[in-house]
Amino acid sequence: MTADDLVQVHEPIKWRLQLGQRAEPRVVAAILQSSFRGAQAGSTPPTFLHRHQLDAYTRTLSALRVYGGALLCDSVGLGKTYVALGVAKEFRDVLVAVPASIVHQWQLAARAVGVAPTIVSHEVFSRGTSPTPKFDLVVVDEAHRFRNPHTIRYQTLSQVVANAHVLLVTATPVVNNPNDLLHLLRLFLPDHGLAIHGISSLEAALREKPQKPLLKYISPLMTARSAEAAGISGSAIPISKDAPVEAFAPLEDTQLPNVVGAIDGLEFPAFNSQEARQLLRLHLFYRLHSSVHALLSTVRRHRTYIHHALDAARCGSAMSRRDVRSVFDMDDQQLDITLLLAENGHARLDVTRLEIELGRINRLIKILSGNVLSCSPKLECLVRYLETRQSRKTVVFVNAVPTANLIARRLKWSKLILVASGQARISSGRVPLIDAIQLFAPEANHMAPLPKRLFTNVLVTTDVLSEGVNLQDADAVVHYDLPWTSLRLQQRLGRISRMGTHFNEVTVHWFIPPPAIEKRLGLCHRIATKLQYQLQLGVPTTSDVGRARVINHALDMREHIIRNAKLTVASEPCFAVVRGPAVAVYAVQWTLTTGTTYDIVVAAGNGELITDLEQICKILELLFGSEPTTALPSRSLRKVCEEAIRRRLAAATRGPTNHHVRYLTKRIIERARGASKARRFDRLEILDRVLQAVQIGVPVGAESTLREVMQLPGVTKGFEEWSLTYRRKPCGVLDVQIEAALFGDGSVNNLSIHSRQNVNQT
Repeated sequence: MTADDLVQVHEPIKWRLQLGQRAEPRVVAAILQSSFRGAQAGSTPPTFLHRHQLDAYTRTLSALRVYGGALLCDSVGLGKTYVALGVAKEFRDVLVAVPASIVHQWQLAARAVGVAPTIVSHEVFSRGTSPTPKFDLVVVDEAHRFRNPHTIRYQTLSQVVANAHVLLVTATPVVNNPNDLLHLLRLFLPDHGLAIHGISSLEAALREKPQKPLLKYISPLMTARSAEAAGISGSAIPISKDAPVEAFAPLEDTQLPNVVGAIDGLEFPAFNSQEARQLLRLHLFYRLHSSVHALLSTVRRHRTYIHHALDAARCGSAMSRRDVRSVFDMDDQQLDITLLLAENGHARLDVTRLEIELGRINRLIKILSGNVLSCSPKLECLVRYLETRQSRKTVVFVNAVPTANLIARRLKWSKLILVASGQARISSGRVPLIDAIQLFAPEANHMAPLPKRLFTNVLVTTDVLSEGVNLQDADAVVHYDLPWTSLRLQQRLGRISRMGTHFNEVTVHWFIPPPAIEKRLGLCHRIATKLQYQLQLGVPTTSDVGRARVINHALDMREHIIRNAKLTVASEPCFAVVRGPAVAVYAVQWTLTTGTTYDIVVAAGNGELITDLEQICKILELLFGSEPTTALPSRSLRKVCEEAIRRRLAAATRGPTNHHVRYLTKRIIERARGASKARRFDRLEILDRVLQAVQIGVPVGAESTLREVMQLPGVTKGFEEWSLTYRRKPCGVLDVQIEAALFGDGSVNNLSIHSRQNVNQT
């Protein structure tokens, strides 16, 4: 070849998007299946992992290396702790943040597999305390607790992880809505961190109404498998059997209207907004759903609050945040009182209205203190059920400490352990929490068999034990009180339906509010709504009222495709055309500064991109089973896919465009102008490094720290420290290439594959 033979490529990206040679459909299919894994990096798993955990380990570690962070969202009970510890062996300095109740459990597990991370509780971050050493990897267990960016714990964690790899471990990354997931991603991703996968700005995605179905976009960063998808359902993980749903009231039917009417009559004059008043009313009905004793306890605290409000009104002062918090028990973990705290100090306190409200509350207390306490049909139903299980262990979950105490007294503390507000009790008095867990479930916690006199068969607990602990000696869970979210339902079940059990089947017993209370709470409807959000995002398994196991059908279909894949890398681009609807599926290889990852781009004959994961999986399964044809690939479909790849490349190379980056860029340039006028070239060099880092993209913690630096006078010290601290390797795009493409020839009239309700129950 001579110089005259060379052809100038006017548009290099067009050259990289060529389809290559026609190949057998099975070859193209293998490449597409392999691309569904996302990031791919070689690694040798540790020997302590079970077979089903090896794939989770490989995919999680690959995502960490390429994206700087990963989501490990396997279903409850599959051993995410050990997968995370396996990943931790690949890093030098590791910090693990876990709920306080399972610190000891993590310490034991780490010691057993020979890993020595620094383990701290979530409460460290809630206090605003930042661990001082710099870490290569930060593992956050039960990471959904850090979904709210307005909390101290989120802000503190964002600083700690801003320069580290981040592994977020949770079976439920979505609690209430898609924002939960996006805020978690920002802990390690810059605003444009998913640009190559189709989301040019995470901040913009937060504002979209309705929000995009995010499951497809985040799947390369996430490992999220049900027990069925991991291949161990029915063997290591027991099948869940739902008992009938009970709707008993916590008091006699004749008394219920009086109590409900009294709550309806409260006006909550210490708060201005209707939203805040509705939240408080919901809280009272929620306590009534649990028990009359729980409601009475809260109403008495509310009476104290009204007395404080009266004192404040008479002397013209404002209510304190402590006063607002005093309305709630320590175990009210699921109620978001941010609204009440934000309104604190702004209410117009009217003495007359407060005195009238105090009279209403006193009348409600009088009703509750009478013979209403004498009988609870709901409690008696529970007692009858437990009497049938004398030789078997049952975990009873409640939402209120007074309810837990009520159940314990009714059962006369016989063979019973009570755990609430971080403390444990047996009939003889308090015991350490760890001892209580081991006493109830010695086998699951690797303890020697206990003497018969120490046998316990009932554990009554609030949701303090719904996360992380091993209670597999039990084969039944009772939802005596429903939580606010389906997340808690699944977590509760996960205490007994997990690896290490010897049961093939576990039972879930349900109590729901009676109609008069449910009409005001809408609790079942709330759970169902949040369940749909979870299924649209990265939750592999969740729960609905009366259905303990609801499997994410889209994720299971994705795992089926991945499981059947043979790890294949094309020596050169290739394509195939098969009989089917007019559709194109591209496997795209992205070469980044941090490694290589893959994605799937799918276009329909009408020119629209398909982003629903379940629909994409159905298309692939249809095309994989179709006969090849000699037809040429559709030019219009090629154009749609190529333009989508161009847009993603442009968004990725453009860098972040969110509000905070624009603000920071503007302020840095202003400082640079001042340094230039003063001929301080040393300052210009520092500001240039900072500006370059910001425009390449940094996670939310680095952004917030730089905003704080902006408030300081001068340039040299604060900006230089920032530029030296946040030096993560940028995830820039080096190359993009089509690995393979599979086309339907349009012989089927239309693409009649629609995403059904994303639910599959077992």
